[in-house]
Amino acid sequence: MQHVIEQATQALQLGRFEAAKTLVSAAFEETESPTVRLALLEILAQAQTGLQEHAAAAHSWQAAYEHAATPADKGRLFEPARQSIREQQDYPALLHLAQEHLPHSRTTQEHAACLLAAGEALIHLQRYQEAW
Repeated sequence: MQHVIEQATQALQLGRFEAAKTLVSAAFEETESPTVRLALLEILAQAQTGLQEHAAAAHSWQAAYEHAATPADKGRLFEPARQSIREQQDYPALLHLAQEHLPHSRTTQEHAACLLAAGEALIHLQRYQEAW
């Protein structure tokens, strides 16, 4: 499976986003390893971003975050997940991500980013509720 990850990463570096997406999508179905699945989800999210498939990329970043087992992985994945979810204006998902990451934040900056994301999501959700 490492060979597939290397090939897909190389395809990303060459701007061959569709090839990277195809490689990791097929490999994802064939593995149960959480570590491998995490790597495949990250590559998939990057490929989808390169293909301008922003909603799919947001979903993949969120799935990658949920697959992350270590605080270091969660910390590394929080920002791209937060940013892509925010760009999709999926405020319930943004609030969920911030709430989930808050106990895992390792630095003051991560903690502040969680609180800002949660606050932004709550403001937008309140506006939506008031509009109804």
